[in-house]
Amino acid sequence: EIDTGMGRFGLLPEEAEKAVRLIHPKRVKLMGIFSHLSSAYGTAQEDLEFTRAQVWWFRKILQEWEGKVEAPWKHLANSAAVLAFHEATAPPLNMVRVGTAAYGYPEGPAKPPVPLIPAARVWTKVAAVREVPAGWPVGYGREFITERPSRLAILAAGYSHGLRPELRDVLIRDRRAPLVGKIAMDTVACDVSEAGCVRRGEKALLFGPEVERPGWVCPILVPVLLSARRRFLQAK
Repeated sequence: EIDTGMGRFGLLPEEAEKAVRLIHPKRVKLMGIFSHLSSAYGTAQEDLEFTRAQVWWFRKILQEWEGKVEAPWKHLANSAAVLAFHEATAPPLNMVRVGTAAYGYPEGPAKPPVPLIPAARVWTKVAAVREVPAGWPVGYGREFITERPSRLAILAAGYSHGLRPELRDVLIRDRRAPLVGKIAMDTVACDVSEAGCVRRGEKALLFGPEVERPGWVCPILVPVLLSARRRFLQAK
């Protein structure tokens, strides 16, 4: 790995030049050369310029190493770069590291040049349904107070499953049910007053093709996907 500006792992460019002289093709077989973009998802001008600089630097290193170092795979682009920076995928680069885009969600707030179709569904189940009067507090800290008599569904998912406050609603019976109150460790409440006769055990869809979300949902989606296998959410 070549560190072109991520500051995490890899050889600095000047260190990489020394490493090239130590690599003997008969003793060391490289499988790949890569770097990591730090700001490809950004939309600020300085982010765009820094990403282009990283791409230029990595391509320059590959050009200088041509004929000196053999490696079958050369890669740089993450999901955001695949969608927005052609030069991060052009030869001699021959591999990309697609993450969230594989699920059909963009990795940054910029509109992707090609349409992405959500391919993953994440849902949980209704653990309880209850009626509460107007003026009733919901959740820790009483951050939400009902303005009318309401029917609440308590979902079996919370911040231990990766749920974040940015998630505003779920889909139950094909209707949006707004989340209300603070998210707890293993539960969160939603208002199903307009969703019909919701019962315990029904599914609540958090993410999926049926649920329209803002263009940039990665900060909300990724923690949920990472938690789905370890906890009780269902994803497919």
